[in-house]
Amino acid sequence: MQYRREIDGLRAVAVSSVILFHAGFGPVTGGFVGVDVFFVISGFLITSLIISEKEAGSFSITEFYERRARRILPALFFVVAICIPFAYWWLTPLDLVAFSRSVTAVSWFTSNLHFLGEKGYFDPVAELKPLLHTWSLAVEEQFYLFYPPLLMLAWYFSRRWLIWIVAAAALASLGFAQWATVHEPELAFFVLPTRAWELLVGAILAIYLAGHEASPAAMRHAQIMSSLGIVLVLFAILTFDGNTPTPGLHFMAPTLGTALIIAFARPGTIASAILGSKPFVWIGLISYSAYLWHWPLFAFARYRGQSEPSAALAVGLIAATFILAYISWRFVEKPFRNRQLFSRTQIFKFAGAGAAITLAVGLLGSANGGFPQRLPPIMAANQEDGHSICRPRSRLPENPDIRICEFGDETATRAYIVYGDSHSRSLTREMDKRLKDQNIRGILFDVDERCEIIPQFFQKEGLSRRAHCQKLFQDLLTYFKKRNAIHIVIAMRWTIRMYPTQGEVENLAFTNSDGATDRLTYREYFTLSPDGKMSIAAGDKREALRQFIEGMLSLGVKVHVVYPIPEIGWDATRMNLWHYLSTGKVLDQLSVDMRDYDERNKFVSSILSEFESRPNFVPIKPRAYFCDTFVKGRCAVQFAGVPYYVDDNHLSTIGSKFLVDAIFADQD
Repeated sequence: MQYRREIDGLRAVAVSSVILFHAGFGPVTGGFVGVDVFFVISGFLITSLIISEKEAGSFSITEFYERRARRILPALFFVVAICIPFAYWWLTPLDLVAFSRSVTAVSWFTSNLHFLGEKGYFDPVAELKPLLHTWSLAVEEQFYLFYPPLLMLAWYFSRRWLIWIVAAAALASLGFAQWATVHEPELAFFVLPTRAWELLVGAILAIYLAGHEASPAAMRHAQIMSSLGIVLVLFAILTFDGNTPTPGLHFMAPTLGTALIIAFARPGTIASAILGSKPFVWIGLISYSAYLWHWPLFAFARYRGQSEPSAALAVGLIAATFILAYISWRFVEKPFRNRQLFSRTQIFKFAGAGAAITLAVGLLGSANGGFPQRLPPIMAANQEDGHSICRPRSRLPENPDIRICEFGDETATRAYIVYGDSHSRSLTREMDKRLKDQNIRGILFDVDERCEIIPQFFQKEGLSRRAHCQKLFQDLLTYFKKRNAIHIVIAMRWTIRMYPTQGEVENLAFTNSDGATDRLTYREYFTLSPDGKMSIAAGDKREALRQFIEGMLSLGVKVHVVYPIPEIGWDATRMNLWHYLSTGKVLDQLSVDMRDYDERNKFVSSILSEFESRPNFVPIKPRAYFCDTFVKGRCAVQFAGVPYYVDDNHLSTIGSKFLVDAIFADQD
């Protein structure tokens, strides 16, 4: 296949958009579509190679996989190997376990499936995972595994119908992708069946061009179509964002735009002149290594700094990306592609050894719990995952959207009901000990992500979902009665349940006492007095919370409601780890301003306080245990070297003991 400079230039556009997006460069809100551009290019190139070799009678499936191994694996294993010591040095034990599992997934090219089981790609936590970007490599490798044999099978039965067979597969994949973007958005983002159509767009183009020579007389047509392709790709890069349904019909713009550029950016067109220029081609040549390097650099920088990189640091990280990309391209990628230096046998041996070593390292890190022995005993004990004692293991037969987990004395008939989110799960390790001592069963409930913990909150779905979530809550109350509940414990992260995001607040209109429309700043939203002017959204949530508490109190048992837990704004364990690694000493005290905590939670506390006179309502107030107690005017995060948090908002087992003591102090 003839080398085309403009395809390398197109790679430069793709990788640059991805890097700028991850660097937080404002105008490039849809820079993530660079991955989709890569998919189309990849589908085009591998199909073109297969067809040209098949027509020449020289195609070999073994040689195909050898080329893929030479192209992808050396640089990938090199970058992963460099990341491992930094992860060991900087990551907390829990985060190192997560990193180790991702290393294991990379070794099997299943990291897309691994990250599918975690938070979504656009979730803020995702920005701290150094190997998250390998999901796209896993999708490509899975495509390479299945596509060539299936293409050869279709070729064998009908060469003439080949393009229609591939087109039908692409349409099926696109249809599934469009369905999944609505019903299972995280699945849609990560898996091959929803992404295959993008690779197949390139494949369709390759099959078509293999049988049609470009007409020299059609230069004007090529000029228009290649320019249109650039416009479509740039449109997606500059207008898409994290809310764009991915990768459904919207992504026809960047994928078809890429196909138009490949098909029509011939010499003499503006597109070819731009994309074929030396700067674009140079970036395109190192684009694979640049893609591999950029995300770990930004992830470690965010992790180490506990915030978004400053503009200056972001520029430095981008510069470092291209410097490291050139080094790995020059001294890793190029040598391994040279058949004179490395034979096929050596390449396959290297691939096997690299996969085995990364697998072993990943399993070792997971099995050792992230090597907590790096830390002093009190800090290592703090890394005991407070959630893991009870993660929902089954679903309620009457309503599969309700998930349950039992702990304590699972043979007992009397039960403590625990309901909420990860903040309720963080109480279960300490509760488990108490319930076993008292021969009481514990049952943790939470609900499917498509319904809110407080069921009257309908933030994203329509009327049918509202009815479903209301029924879910009634099913919960009915089941609580069946399980002989003697106490109910409610704990959740109120800050994300009760308040909208900053963007929602800044666009939130409300009516003031004079009947005029006004707007709130983010800080003003949290400083509104209970009897002051409230946004419509906040008013709705006030009534929803009242209905929720009334529903729980209607069961006639004591309802222990854990008020908002002080949130830190930075990860306590990371702070401890970095201080210890740099000084060899454990921090004595960590705390946050109590006034910020009071101000932020005034809204929730004002609603919950309305129920404090009710006989079955038992308020559990973290403020009484953590704030203005150990340190005057502040909420304690750590005192006398004893940590009360595992991250920025979850209590450790030691910290949760204060609240569990309060819960069990008020028993029948």
